[in-house]
Amino acid sequence: MKQLSYSGMSSYVRIFREAKSENNTFHSATYLVNGEFRISDIAATSPVFWDSIANMSVYYDDIFLITYPRVGTTLTQTIITNLMGRASEVVTKSTSTAFLEHISPGYKGLQRITELEQPRLIKTHLVKNLIPKDFFTKRPKTIFVIRNHFDTLVSNYHLYKSSPILRVLYPDITFDTFFEMFVTKGEQINGSWFRWHKLWLDYATFQGKSHCLILNYEDIVLDKKTAIDKITKFLDITTSEDTVNAAIVASDFDHMKKLYTNVFPPNFVRKGEIGTGKSFFNQMQRKLFTKKVNDELEKHLDILRCGQF
Repeated sequence: MKQLSYSGMSSYVRIFREAKSENNTFHSATYLVNGEFRISDIAATSPVFWDSIANMSVYYDDIFLITYPRVGTTLTQTIITNLMGRASEVVTKSTSTAFLEHISPGYKGLQRITELEQPRLIKTHLVKNLIPKDFFTKRPKTIFVIRNHFDTLVSNYHLYKSSPILRVLYPDITFDTFFEMFVTKGEQINGSWFRWHKLWLDYATFQGKSHCLILNYEDIVLDKKTAIDKITKFLDITTSEDTVNAAIVASDFDHMKKLYTNVFPPNFVRKGEIGTGKSFFNQMQRKLFTKKVNDELEKHLDILRCGQF
């Protein structure tokens, strides 16, 4: 296994594994940045890149959408941009939002952010320790989306099976192997699911409570109008009935499947179902996963909706 280390002004990156696709379209890597595990395009392993994120200027009127992967980021983004009157059918050329840490051929998240109209809608999957330092000073309005842990794991597993970047590194991954990576090792796209939620939920329910809104994916899917009402009040957006209806239609899963078909990996928008993930786990896996959630996230079990789905 290849191990390389690079140091920047404040960022330290250690690469563990990298691989290219046969046609050299994708060059992926697993690495640590300042001790946090990540998987992405090799371009994102530059310490200079992470220094740029750490030192990025945040505006008081920015809106951050912070999520762990596969919990309804695109769903929530679609709702917010429609409520703000910025819906764009041309997703790859959208000036409505940008993914902070995403970097790949043809897409530079940090550059996109500088081009966004204000107030800027900034998406990120980053763990709290890698977020721009200015975030904690400016305290912009921030929306978190939380999803049932069983469904989150299964949705991430399907991403590993379909994403070209991930398939290069894990070409023959099985569900049992992925379960061990996710639950035991914390070697997931954005690192440990447990650590991510502990750090962010500790912040969002205490120091950052005044500028953070926590939404549950299940509530958004089951009662979109109520979720939209919470979002509009939190962001102080004035909307009409037509705007709300447009947001509901645009965030319909069938509509999003068509919209993102040629933009993201196959099955990026899958089913949007609730509670079906449990069927993938055997009894021992369910017990182990549940125990670890209860032990490591005891303070936040109500937010995580453990046992409800």
